[in-house]
Amino acid sequence: MDELVENIFKSGLQQAGITQKMLFSKKRSAIIVDAKQSCAFALREWGFTLKDIAKELNYKDHTTISHLLNKRHHNSLKNQLIGVRAIKWHLSMHLMKICDIEANMEAKNLDED
Repeated sequence: MDELVENIFKSGLQQAGITQKMLFSKKRSAIIVDAKQSCAFALREWGFTLKDIAKELNYKDHTTISHLLNKRHHNSLKNQLIGVRAIKWHLSMHLMKICDIEANMEAKNLDED
């Protein structure tokens, strides 16, 4: 699992209050489906194909993801928002790493002068 997917899953799991084991389980309780839908929305927004999302969420094929994304249940708008927040969280974490690297490089250059 690459860093982007891992960060999106972490954010979605924190929002939903479930574990990664629960996310990849075959259970279909509302809280787990909501977390899966949030992660699927985030990955789709990032440009992942339905097939790639199915692979990441441990589904057999893309049709399940299509149904998950198009299913309009009581929390689908909230789940979309959670997915967008997961992407923003990933981007902010990535930007902080870049800032740290730049700050370290500047400090190193000042030490050399």
